[in-house]
Amino acid sequence: MTFEVHTVTVPLGALDGDILPAFKVPSAGGDIQLIGAEIQGVGSVTVYLVNAGTDGTSNDGTVASFGAGTLATTVPQSMTLAADPRVDAGDYLAVQEASGAFWDGANNFVSIHYVMGR
Repeated sequence: MTFEVHTVTVPLGALDGDILPAFKVPSAGGDIQLIGAEIQGVGSVTVYLVNAGTDGTSNDGTVASFGAGTLATTVPQSMTLAADPRVDAGDYLAVQEASGAFWDGANNFVSIHYVMGR
């Protein structure tokens, strides 16, 4: 069985340790499983993609991370996927900054690549 790969790029505003909902998984169609993710911004930072539950504000588990690395405005960096990088149908995928300060609010993006129904 093959699955169709989807890619979503989300512009991000300034973060200060907050959980910022980036993408809501549709209720129909099943869970999504990340197969890749990239982050783009400026500075040294640790950032996580988290399952933010149905309210978009909680951290119900990390699905990808970019840890203690340096980002440049025009160079997307790969994120490391968790062992089980799934987000349940109806839940939010969110970005959480854990440390550092790089969010200038103009050149910050996260891209996710995923399949549905896995």
